[in-house]
Amino acid sequence: MASVVFYGWHIPAYFAIIATSTIVDFLAGRGIVRQGTTSERKRTLLVLSLVSNLGLLGFFNHIDFGSVSGSRLLGVLEREHSLPMLGVVLPMGISFYTFQSMSHTIDVYRGTQQPEDSFWCFFLLVSFFPQLAAPVLAAPAAIRRRRSGRRRDSETASRGL
Repeated sequence: MASVVFYGWHIPAYFAIIATSTIVDFLAGRGIVRQGTTSERKRTLLVLSLVSNLGLLGFFNHIDFGSVSGSRLLGVLEREHSLPMLGVVLPMGISFYTFQSMSHTIDVYRGTQQPEDSFWCFFLLVSFFPQLAAPVLAAPAAIRRRRSGRRRDSETASRGL
């Protein structure tokens, strides 16, 4: 829950971005497995995941850069026009959770991992913000840890907090 608060703290509507990324990759991973070993639909699901995730990331990272570059190009072409700056604020952690989510779909596509069976566990994997300071954790390692049967009791929870 703290991760959700973290991602939505500055601009609560941006929570929809991490939710979209997670839903797309959860469904893509499960759909890829249903398609068998080789299939055009399997490839289409992977491309859908990549395009949607990288599209969101590209939009937020480069929309104002595109306006500035376009205005400069118009200046070079001696046109008196300035493209509007949208002032889009980059969502916190967008690069992290985008690549975290996509790594799961790519690994499922390659056959190196099974898709996560629980949406909520997958969402927790993708949104776990303490990993922001670390390199992107490969989805298989995190899922193996979750499935390893670690103790879940009040003492462990208290140490974690």
